[in-house]
Amino acid sequence: LHPQTVIMGGGLSLLGEPLRKLTEEKLSKYLMDAFQPGPDIQLARLKEDAVPVGALALAIENRQ
Repeated sequence: LHPQTVIMGGGLSLLGEPLRKLTEEKLSKYLMDAFQPGPDIQLARLKEDAVPVGALALAIENRQ
């Protein structure tokens, strides 16, 4: 697994930029050199609505 971007959504995104920045800093310490620089860490634009919107999108995609 080697994503280019990690998006933090749901309740976590409400913690905002301090959490995003700290995650970005700490994550790089756990990555192998081959995976440096780490993925771009972003906050979900939908904030806490990301969870229900994602669930609805999944339900629509899998309806029969």
